[in-house]
Amino acid sequence: MDSARRPLPAAVLAALEFDSGPLFRCGNLQVVFSAGARSMNMVIRFVVQMVVGAFLFAVVAAIAYLLWLGTQWLEQQGVPYHIALGARALTELLFGLDALCFVVFTVGEAIKFVRDIVRNF
Repeated sequence: MDSARRPLPAAVLAALEFDSGPLFRCGNLQVVFSAGARSMNMVIRFVVQMVVGAFLFAVVAAIAYLLWLGTQWLEQQGVPYHIALGARALTELLFGLDALCFVVFTVGEAIKFVRDIVRNF
């Protein structure tokens, strides 16, 4: 019999099932999920989520800052007041929405983190 066609043992197949097996997926990270490491896995997942959220906040904040610099340059060039006011309002709106979304994301992730801790312990 060809060794490439042999089926995998049942124990190996059970271990490869991510929903009920010993592996837990966090984005592209695969962390070994055992009883002793359960709290550490939750902390790692929370930290990864916060790092991603902070990175996205920084990207949008950098865009808002560049737009603000462009607004300053437009004002120095003597553009009409209503155009400069619109550009400034857009800059403030973009940064404000970015900060609001970051706060909502952070609170939501903190609530999920606390809920997971309470559920698992």
